[in-house]
Amino acid sequence: MTVWWIWVLLWCFYMRGRQGQKVCIGTDQGFSYTGDLLQHYERLQRRYADCTHVSGNLEITHISDPNIGYNLTFLQTIQYVTGYVLIGLVTEVKIIPLDRLQVIRGDATFNLLGKRCSLAVTLTSTGNDTKRGLREIHLPALTEIIRGNVAFFHNADLCYVDTVLWSAITGDKNDAVFTKTGSSPLCKPCSVSCYYGNVSRCWGPSRNLCQKVEDENTEPTEKDKVCSGTQMGFSYSGSLERHYQRLRHRYTDCTYIRGNLELTHLRDPRVQYDLSFLKTIRYVTGYVLVAMITRVPAIPLDSLQTIRGDELFPLLRSECSLAVALNYDDHDGKRGLRELRLLSLTDISHGEVVFVENPHLCYVNTINWDDVIGGKTKPRFTENHSGIPAFSETCKPCSPSCQNDKTRRCWGHLNKHCQKVADYDNNFIDNECHGTNMGLSYVGSLQKHYDWMKSHYRYCTYVHGNLEITHLRDPAIHYDLSFLEHIRYVTGYVLIALISHVEVVPLTRLEIIRGNTTFDLFNDRSSLAVLVTYSRNEKGYFGLVELQMPALKEISRGRIIFSQNPTLCYVHTIHWDSITGGRYAAVTMDTSDGVTAFSQKCDVCPSVCEVEGVKRCWGQSTRLCQRVLPSKKCHTSCPQRCFALGLLGCCRSQCASTCDGPTTNDCKLCKDYRFGHQCLSSCPYDRHTFPVGQICAVVPP
Repeated sequence: MTVWWIWVLLWCFYMRGRQGQKVCIGTDQGFSYTGDLLQHYERLQRRYADCTHVSGNLEITHISDPNIGYNLTFLQTIQYVTGYVLIGLVTEVKIIPLDRLQVIRGDATFNLLGKRCSLAVTLTSTGNDTKRGLREIHLPALTEIIRGNVAFFHNADLCYVDTVLWSAITGDKNDAVFTKTGSSPLCKPCSVSCYYGNVSRCWGPSRNLCQKVEDENTEPTEKDKVCSGTQMGFSYSGSLERHYQRLRHRYTDCTYIRGNLELTHLRDPRVQYDLSFLKTIRYVTGYVLVAMITRVPAIPLDSLQTIRGDELFPLLRSECSLAVALNYDDHDGKRGLRELRLLSLTDISHGEVVFVENPHLCYVNTINWDDVIGGKTKPRFTENHSGIPAFSETCKPCSPSCQNDKTRRCWGHLNKHCQKVADYDNNFIDNECHGTNMGLSYVGSLQKHYDWMKSHYRYCTYVHGNLEITHLRDPAIHYDLSFLEHIRYVTGYVLIALISHVEVVPLTRLEIIRGNTTFDLFNDRSSLAVLVTYSRNEKGYFGLVELQMPALKEISRGRIIFSQNPTLCYVHTIHWDSITGGRYAAVTMDTSDGVTAFSQKCDVCPSVCEVEGVKRCWGQSTRLCQRVLPSKKCHTSCPQRCFALGLLGCCRSQCASTCDGPTTNDCKLCKDYRFGHQCLSSCPYDRHTFPVGQICAVVPP
């Protein structure tokens, strides 16, 4: 046995001993392969399924048969390659999803264009056929190529690789070599979030595909005073007064904290607390913990802009970058933290936000957390078993000057305490992802199908294409569809079918189904189709019970069909005309093979869901009422879409749902795009303006 193979075996045994990691052996075939193209693809799948570390080379080649339904999601687990990465003759997929690959070591290299390459991408276009060819290589986690060059050759449809700062990955050893690769006219711009100064750097159009480049905002500058954070959690040492003095000494004049900011145990009635020393802090690389503070009314973190979340705090089974807990005095019901003044906070990069047992804390429920967290998750407001609330609802109102988009958002009651809300023209709003066009089919096992959906739609808010939720029917799988809760816009259709082993589909934020593409069924073109969501055993039917879409205001085109959903409740209570704009016969409730379109054996909607004598809801919770406005007699040309009587009272065609006046500035929601406060059917034609989800974003020239 050669020394090389002894090293490989030792390395494999070592890596297999590490939890959650799987080592697989790479290949050394270059552009050759054995068998037919289908066998070649299936071998790739078997070799790299669940693989995290590739010992050798990762060769992704000959993905070129238009008759094979390729699915390369098995590559998403790979984190480390000891040799080179070769992507060649790949024409039948749009994306190579190497989302977790961090390091290419380059122990072996591939010869291309006379260069010894550790990353080589070549021959991925198909001439003039713009519907085929590789468009994106997703490498957002890639931070290091230790040895070798990077080369691209004949990739006419490939986007974004020319925006990447390769010197940050190769360590200035070698920049990337581009030969006969132009910028395709089909490429969308990078997300606004991917701009560093006036330069955009990304691996794809969505926010989570930005190249991670350290810039002046993420590393301390010469003007910063850098302090080390702590890792004490809920504990402290010495007396409460000594603990406070140490906090004050540690953070006075500090602007940048490497580590965690833990503000705890400010509860001694004999100490005169003054936290003004916190006002200079602008950046925290770890988490922020605010806990057991009873003698301070406000935390003045006025300048804090970013909580990066490199380290997270475990609380209530959540991994928190901001945790606010237990800020009350159980002996004196009037004492406790009242304001968390994070006036400049615009970015929480990783982790969750949790509030628990803060009965006096005001205003945190008014904050638009999506602007801060970027739609990746939503804050948890949790009360304990004794009913101690996460925040107070008996607070002074926010100042009228804090009103934005008809909602007041603030960290305190004064004018200067308004939340800095994202500017529609210059900030990222949506986290975009691409939908599917599989219909009632799927690829791989039921487990892999579910895992793909979960990873693909996690944190997604805007779906380009169709949202297909199908084949959730394996009794051995514990399905958790909470990853759907962030989706608010679908450009195509929504298909929910063959899901007998979930009771709830939580599309709780979905506002608009645009219906640009429709699902063909029974000679109807549907933009919402809910089909065969049940199974049967000796006790009777079981399956989907609640389709939770309380935010749904608009289905712009296409029909709505429900068929064979004998356990599905509440959809028959919905006022569909308010959603479809009164289109004639838009909803079909089909009974096939004696199986009903919905259940007749449901609990009634909560009483708070009653409007004009009718209860309308999507589920049993009071949060799931359908919010239907009192009916107006709109003109026949704009049923359900008016602000006043007569033809002049019609909303503009760019408005989704209703409006407050005659202009495109008065829409409650936009059908297509928002530019400033105006709804448009398309973004202005300008090289500095482009759509990011529903927003027409403006990048400074």
